[in-house]
Amino acid sequence: MPLAADVALFERETMTDDQTPNHASTPAEIVDYYDRHLNMTLRELSAMTGRTIKELKRLIMEPAK
Repeated sequence: MPLAADVALFERETMTDDQTPNHASTPAEIVDYYDRHLNMTLRELSAMTGRTIKELKRLIMEPAK
């Protein structure tokens, strides 16, 4: 049975549908958010995450290694 602290940590680290990405978001979270919000521009995503558009293009277009 997981400890309450482990569950709380998992819940903080896992984005839900109503959360927006931020500077601490993982690349997978950013790509997932972008995939679920089809009208979002890279400029908007860049403002949310603090990553450059070039970095975001790389995340979205190249699969994780």
